[in-house]
Amino acid sequence: MLSLLIKSAETINCSEPTSDALLTALKKSIFDKTEIRPVINLKTPTNISVSFTLYGILDVDEKAQKLNTFLWLNLQWNIEGLSWDPVECGTDRISLPRKQLWRPDIVIKEFIDENKVPDTYYLYIKNTGTVMDDLPVHVISSCNLDIYTFPFDIQNCSFTFNSYQHTSKLA
Repeated sequence: MLSLLIKSAETINCSEPTSDALLTALKKSIFDKTEIRPVINLKTPTNISVSFTLYGILDVDEKAQKLNTFLWLNLQWNIEGLSWDPVECGTDRISLPRKQLWRPDIVIKEFIDENKVPDTYYLYIKNTGTVMDDLPVHVISSCNLDIYTFPFDIQNCSFTFNSYQHTSKLA
């Protein structure tokens, strides 16, 4: 069963080696199909790689048991069946607006306040179909803090990443 997102596992053909030609070819296959996962068969899982860099601890509130941090979140997944020849299309990666592609609904379970960072609007797609989405996240999270032996204490605060809609079970 083929999904409506990707017509086949063929390589995208560009009319010339320019960004405009690549964008035109991508519009025909993946743009504005944000409602469904980018797979040929709906039973195929989409593996999301999640990593982050902790840029800063902005505040620690022991009484309220809150940790205020700034992260740079990196998500990576593959659009099944999508590829193009970098020579024929003129590039091996392209930046695109996030709103034009399906994105996983990855959230941090320990979030106790909204993310208040400015929006970033672009992600990258490689010619192999790999999507790389990097975005800043301001995390105010719950954390069991015990600082009675400060400055000799060690704190362990977890970030649990999950999806509300998608699970490891197949559709």
